[in-house]
Amino acid sequence: MDELRKDLRLAFRSMRRRPGFTVVTVLSLALGIGANTAVFSIINSLMLSPLPIENDSELVRLRDAINQEGRPARTTSMSVDNYLALEQQTTVFAGLAAHDYASFNFYGGDEPERIQGSLVTAGSMPLLGVEPALGRGILPEEDRPGAPARVVVIGHDLWQSHFGGGDEVLGSAVALDDEVYTVIGVMPRGYKFPYDSEVWVPMGMAPDETRVLRHFLHVVGRLEPGVSITQVESELGTIAARLEQERPDTNSGWGYALQPLREDITDDVQPKLLFVLMGASAFLLLIACTNVATMLLARSLEQGSEIAVRMALGGTRVRLIRQLVTQGLVLGLVSGIAGLLLALWSYGPLVALSPLSGMSVFFQELSLDLRVLGFAFVVSLLVGVGFSLVPALRVSRLELHNHLKEGGRALASRGRRRLLSSLVIAEVAVAVVLLVGAGLMVRSFKRLQQVEAGFDIENRLTLKLSLSETKYPEDHQRIAFLRDVLDRVESLPGIATVDATTTHPLDNARMAARYSVEGRPPVDPGHRFVTNHRMVSPGYLRTMGIDLLEGRGFSEQDGEEGLPVVVISKRLADAHWPGESPLGRQVKVGDYEEDNPWMTIVGVAEDVIDRGDFEETWYLPYTQRRFTREIVTLVVQSETEPGNLIAPIRSAIHEIDETQPVFEVATHAEMLADSHREQRFSTLLFGLFAALGLIVAVMGIYGIQSYSVVQRSREVGVRMAMGAKPQDVLRLVLRQGLKLALVGLAVGLVGALGMTRFLASLLFEIAPTDPATFLLIAVSTVLVALAASVIPAYRAARVDPMEVLRYE
Repeated sequence: MDELRKDLRLAFRSMRRRPGFTVVTVLSLALGIGANTAVFSIINSLMLSPLPIENDSELVRLRDAINQEGRPARTTSMSVDNYLALEQQTTVFAGLAAHDYASFNFYGGDEPERIQGSLVTAGSMPLLGVEPALGRGILPEEDRPGAPARVVVIGHDLWQSHFGGGDEVLGSAVALDDEVYTVIGVMPRGYKFPYDSEVWVPMGMAPDETRVLRHFLHVVGRLEPGVSITQVESELGTIAARLEQERPDTNSGWGYALQPLREDITDDVQPKLLFVLMGASAFLLLIACTNVATMLLARSLEQGSEIAVRMALGGTRVRLIRQLVTQGLVLGLVSGIAGLLLALWSYGPLVALSPLSGMSVFFQELSLDLRVLGFAFVVSLLVGVGFSLVPALRVSRLELHNHLKEGGRALASRGRRRLLSSLVIAEVAVAVVLLVGAGLMVRSFKRLQQVEAGFDIENRLTLKLSLSETKYPEDHQRIAFLRDVLDRVESLPGIATVDATTTHPLDNARMAARYSVEGRPPVDPGHRFVTNHRMVSPGYLRTMGIDLLEGRGFSEQDGEEGLPVVVISKRLADAHWPGESPLGRQVKVGDYEEDNPWMTIVGVAEDVIDRGDFEETWYLPYTQRRFTREIVTLVVQSETEPGNLIAPIRSAIHEIDETQPVFEVATHAEMLADSHREQRFSTLLFGLFAALGLIVAVMGIYGIQSYSVVQRSREVGVRMAMGAKPQDVLRLVLRQGLKLALVGLAVGLVGALGMTRFLASLLFEIAPTDPATFLLIAVSTVLVALAASVIPAYRAARVDPMEVLRYE
């Protein structure tokens, strides 16, 4: 222990004696450790840490699954009848619970709001092992159709913001969608499952023939202790086969599918993206370690006389290695603390910029925990040992006799300079791999941004309304309200046009509809055509800036009494009438034999990007079909800056209905940018790691060039004394830097060819071996390396040969 204390004192003394070296070392390593810790903290939060619910490993998500010939089964939410059958017949689950998405108009503040909620069965919260922090949960008798009282459990944030956080909230009345609910409980802080919910109300589920084909229930099951997934799948197959025999009309080809609940919650996260980013941050740390090892070795060479004297006075090689490794460990731990602080500082902005915050209802409550702290500590130890061991082993093998005789020049031999050069080459190679990856991501992101949306972006504003079923229960009431809103808003100064749609192309929500084509009954009864279903007001296509390629759009004459009409997208037209005009052809909602009216195609519209991809879409006048959609999106084409119109639009709507919430207000530009959020985040982070790696590699080239100039000052002086000109010396040093860069570049490009294939699934219309990217990175690396060699070369060219030779 006494020797350890001496080593630690010597390490801290050495750090104080060379503050510049210490600052550069700690900063380089802190960047690498901080980047790794920050990325690992996200992986830990999403994939490793337990969810804040009891025994989450026993929970699975259950879905209905339809078999598709020659393709994997397609899963969807569960129907009511399938859920009830499963609940009655299963033996492998300790319990089942169901929930469905809901949102409510909430009247509890200065203005009406739209809040997120869930319809849940009474057993949902007990199944998850979560109970209200205040009050109680939903009772079975409250979760049935026609229950005598409407009850609600509210979230912690809503309790604090609108009810003052007091116990008197229990038993108070809350207005949701013009219905009065009684508050019976408050959930714990941070609990928002599912859907980032703020309120939970009973589902009141019962068998209903009108919705037997609707698959809308999200079902969670808790496995019985000791039951394996194989047993569960076997029983689910048995129940599905039984239902197929009993209900061939509704269950033919259908089965059940299951997935661990954690995987379902983080299903939108690409694990590959996270691990690619983790690999990029690990490369950054590797570059930093190599750079610090180079600086340490160079410094050890400068301290050669001191080290040789110590060994001549009895110091052993083991003692020397231990001392140098101790210094490395101290530097590593100090860098680890700085890196952890950097990770803590960057964690919030990192989550805010990333798409991950919206992918898990628990993610926003998670933070750096003991596992992350342990990760940072272990990485710091490994880094400390890693970057100090190579210099320690190398220096400990010096020849004392030659070194003492030559006054310190032995360590500066050609072989040792080769080792320093090799470390710099390694830095450049790893930096090139990072830069190629970042270059591919940047080019991919630019390609994605250049994709035509199919509608206009400039001066377009969207906002949403929620039509209460209590206040507007009938179709004609909803249509009348929307007409009043459209007329009132369009009359405002600065507004060119305004129209309505059930879903916007860039919404996360969408409506899908089965459809049939006249004269083409399906050969396979299990095969159904599906389209993106959008009901719109007459001028919607014009307001959105969607081009009509053929035919016409809608008019006020396309009303309830008019001929049923539809406008289809180009992709839908090409799917059924390639090379032909679809005008006058007929399609209808539902299966071929269903008693729905045939609709005549009157127009073909340009394809639009829809949730990141083009899809078959049709547009229907909202006056010709049951307008049951609760959420309506208004699209405003403005003559001025759209943001200046939000307040007047809100006021105009509240003049018609003061209880109508206006929410999710955004411009088209903002919505399009948000749809690229994941690609933008990965590009930004990858590019940041690559830029930092390049900076550290440049520091390495600059350091080895500066050290080389100092060590070769005698050689430079002799050359200049014998007639070499300053420009000759300049070229000599630049050539050395260029050689290091070219060798590192060659190694890095070969490594990039192998590594970038892991990026293939993250790239958009860019090959992992894109020649333009590789060429750009190659040229940039050479230019940057030359720039890093300019100052050392300039210093070498200014050497006074007489002064150097006199000193020698």
